[in-house]
Amino acid sequence: MGANLTWEQKFAALNALTRMHLCMRAPGDWYVSADGGLVEIVGDGICRSGGTFGVSPEYAVESYFEWATELKPGFRLRVSSGGNVTEVRWNGFMWVPYGR
Repeated sequence: MGANLTWEQKFAALNALTRMHLCMRAPGDWYVSADGGLVEIVGDGICRSGGTFGVSPEYAVESYFEWATELKPGFRLRVSSGGNVTEVRWNGFMWVPYGR
């Protein structure tokens, strides 16, 4: 999913969920972080927060995007930010509310 998107377009798509930051802990240690929000995978009674990293900005974004979009059936992203909670899935083009 999203194979035709550049890493920058994928980061823009992630930013549409909630404000995201691309951060560097040290040279060669990059990660994507949600600003003031929580992005987690939920489904079948399971809840997992994201934690992806990479050796470059591109790899960190690619890893996070894959984590957020390659979901098993019945699983979705829960985004909590500013008191709002939404559940979405990536349809290959955009985020859509879960169940639609």
